[in-house]
Amino acid sequence: MVKDNRDFFVEKKPWSEVKDELLGCYLPAYFSKLLTSRRLVCYIDGFSGPGRFGDGKPGSPLIALEAAVKALAKAPPDNAGLSLRFVDSTWAEELRRILVDENVSGVDYKVIAVRHAQSRRKPTTHAAQQTTRARSFRVEV
Repeated sequence: MVKDNRDFFVEKKPWSEVKDELLGCYLPAYFSKLLTSRRLVCYIDGFSGPGRFGDGKPGSPLIALEAAVKALAKAPPDNAGLSLRFVDSTWAEELRRILVDENVSGVDYKVIAVRHAQSRRKPTTHAAQQTTRARSFRVEV
């Protein structure tokens, strides 16, 4: 079962502040360096959340997009570009709305909704039931 994390994004917690501060410092330089390779740079945020906390503070998707915009502005003209993907099982629609409102342009990004569903197969023994957690995923792009 997927954990209900709807209250996680009400306000930014101290550990999220630290993580996002690190991302904000690290990603612009990291993206800039990788863009000099002239290869496509792919960035995936596997637990992106809604993009903004309830207290108005930006989350990792907005921080990554801002870093991408900065890096692309300084990148050599023949760079292959950046491709950002934001994946979430709960907040994908909200993140899409926030990114439209933010009017981010010049960066290739997609929000990917992943829905988890328990397998309908029933294990034959209790031990198998405890160790077998088959899951299927439906991806909505």
